[in-house]
Amino acid sequence: MSHGVRRWSVVVLLIGIAFMLGLTGFRKAFAASGQPHDAGDAIYLALQLFFLESGLVEGTINTELQVARFLAPVASAYAVIQAAVVIFSLQVQRIWLRLFGRHVIVCGLGEKGVRLVEQLRKDRKRVVVIEPDEQNHDLSHCRGVGATVLAGRADDSWTLRKAVLPRAATLISVAGDDGVNIETAVRAHALNRSRGGSALRCVIHISDPDLQMILKQHAIFAQQDDPFELAFFNVFETASRVMLREPPTLSAPLATDRASTHVIVVGFGRMGKSLVSRLVRDWRIDHPDVDVKLRITVVDLATRQKKEAFHLRHPEFASDAIIEFIPTDVRSASFSKGAFLDSQADVKTVAAAYVCLGDDSLAALAALTMRRWLDDAVPIVVRMSQEAGIATLLETTRGGGIISGVRAVGLLDIACNLDAVLGGTTEVLAQAIHQGYIQDQMALGEIAAQNPSLRPWRELPADLQHSNRAQAADIDTKLQAVGCEKVWKTSGRIDVLAFSEAEVEQLAEMEHARFVSERLAAGWKLSPPDQGKDIDNKLSPYLIPWSDERLPEDVKDNDRNAVRRLPAILAKADFELRRID
Repeated sequence: MSHGVRRWSVVVLLIGIAFMLGLTGFRKAFAASGQPHDAGDAIYLALQLFFLESGLVEGTINTELQVARFLAPVASAYAVIQAAVVIFSLQVQRIWLRLFGRHVIVCGLGEKGVRLVEQLRKDRKRVVVIEPDEQNHDLSHCRGVGATVLAGRADDSWTLRKAVLPRAATLISVAGDDGVNIETAVRAHALNRSRGGSALRCVIHISDPDLQMILKQHAIFAQQDDPFELAFFNVFETASRVMLREPPTLSAPLATDRASTHVIVVGFGRMGKSLVSRLVRDWRIDHPDVDVKLRITVVDLATRQKKEAFHLRHPEFASDAIIEFIPTDVRSASFSKGAFLDSQADVKTVAAAYVCLGDDSLAALAALTMRRWLDDAVPIVVRMSQEAGIATLLETTRGGGIISGVRAVGLLDIACNLDAVLGGTTEVLAQAIHQGYIQDQMALGEIAAQNPSLRPWRELPADLQHSNRAQAADIDTKLQAVGCEKVWKTSGRIDVLAFSEAEVEQLAEMEHARFVSERLAAGWKLSPPDQGKDIDNKLSPYLIPWSDERLPEDVKDNDRNAVRRLPAILAKADFELRRID
């Protein structure tokens, strides 16, 4: 229950107690004096107590009436104060926003919007919420956590003016309709033209990646001197990247022999389509010179309607993958009998399975069914709405029992957080850099028990996450140094450019210098070469220039490998590297 609801509950309770005491007191007074009266007289006089009228009776005033005489006006005054707070607080908040600005406007109070508001307020950000549905039960919750709430449509200029948009730092639009989010961005851009000083960052949720490409290239969003920065995020795209990284054993590319290039995807809604698209694109990036197609079996009740549209939209996938569609209900007997497999021998070809159903209980059922048919070594990654409830059950039984090897991924927990929404491309690249590091270390035989950095991104310590973000933010500087640029490409095959060895050496030296500066700024100190790295005391023998002979070759190789995998990392973030003429 929010603070506002609690306060009004107190008001109602006080009024109710005062009225009942007054009613009882007047009835006793009438009875004691012998005055003729009816029930209406007592009710009328009890109501007058709230306006400082009545309360005087012949003879001695009984206890109930005495208490009511003082409690009723107090309750009235408290109600008036609360009403004044409700009426004037919004105006006061708007004045405060005009004076100080730098607030965040969140448009849309679905599950994504509420979670973002909670996180923003936890970070002590000033937040304005715009929601058209005045009956939305989350409005009181947002007021309770300290957000300013405006009733209205976010794609309306008048509402955006009420939210003091020209003084805002960030606008986040997460309405359930892509059209509303796009229109909100257009309205915000028009209102922001006269803005001075820092730019307004506008982040909108777009479910369709093709729409992202069109908007990104539109003139009103591409002007360099315009104080308006447009960014996009897609819950399903973000979640699909995470699912392909969970568990860590899936970090390495799938084997390229024909016996282990088969992936099963159950559910072909927006989540399933995004996952399949990501699978095919990443497959070709990881295996550019291998003449083997990835085989994907899609299980969905409505595949007949979705199959043709998907092939028409992505004709380029035909050269890289064989996608088979099986129209089966996961609750059916055929699915329980393993209809998602061509034959019993087909069991050995499956490398991984992903469940992308929107219903958590059906997703758990599908995972349980496939676990019975697939080899125990085959990981099954399940999309859940959040990492609680059924997802918790799957996690607690991981490592043993009937659903061993099942990994639950909470869609909202991972995709709807400030880092994912506001981090944009930098956050995607930072996570990809960390995943590349995991791949390199696992190839060298490292395990998580020996190297604490070999953890999933969300379990990584904050300082290491920050380090990866800093490395991602420095990518453009490195690219400029070797005459390259990155270009966003959401369709078609991405050509993965390879740096020359001279460029690798140059960029590796730049990365080492950046890393040393970052460590020194974080309070790290140089230790003797024979002492080794001491994480607890922030000591390292490697905080020396690249040219220093004391810097080990294996440390240099880490930087060289990071540079070599950079084009593939950018490609998996849908960026193609090009040489600048």
